[in-house]
Amino acid sequence: MYTYEDNLFYKPQKRKRPGWGMWAFVVILVLLFVYRSTRPVMRLRADPPPSFYDYNMNWNKEERQHERRLAQAYWQVAVNRIQTHYAVKRPLPPDPPPSFYISDAANSMGRDLIASRIHYWYRLREAWRQRDAWVESYRWNTDWVERSMDSIWQNAPHWMSNSIQSVIEWLNSTVPKMPSP
Repeated sequence: MYTYEDNLFYKPQKRKRPGWGMWAFVVILVLLFVYRSTRPVMRLRADPPPSFYDYNMNWNKEERQHERRLAQAYWQVAVNRIQTHYAVKRPLPPDPPPSFYISDAANSMGRDLIASRIHYWYRLREAWRQRDAWVESYRWNTDWVERSMDSIWQNAPHWMSNSIQSVIEWLNSTVPKMPSP
């Protein structure tokens, strides 16, 4: 019942502010976005593992240095070219790909580069499976947002047609049928 005193002692309602639930929701959304956007990335180490190098007790110091430089050159090729094309946990193919070569400047090393290329490909295949050849880091990657948006745009016509079809079916099932004349 409305009385005159209600009007006399009227207190304006305070505006409600977002409560702790709203702030918790925002914080959870931000945390989910950060979690989804930071992904672990496995990369080959900058330096090859010790098993990648060749050691021969009969080599002199000069031959050992030459072989070490050759191994490091092939390792750099693996770091710069190979790891971008092959998955970490999958074995490498038995034959070296065309991208596994060292530059023409390496021809000055005076070795049979075809034989060393095959040799170091097999060494890389062995090192590829070793845990100490890899380093795990985290990288900021928001590609998932673009993929999600693309998925929405690709599937939106399908969703719309299904929704319209559902509404039509619902209307057909609820509207009484008119008798034909």
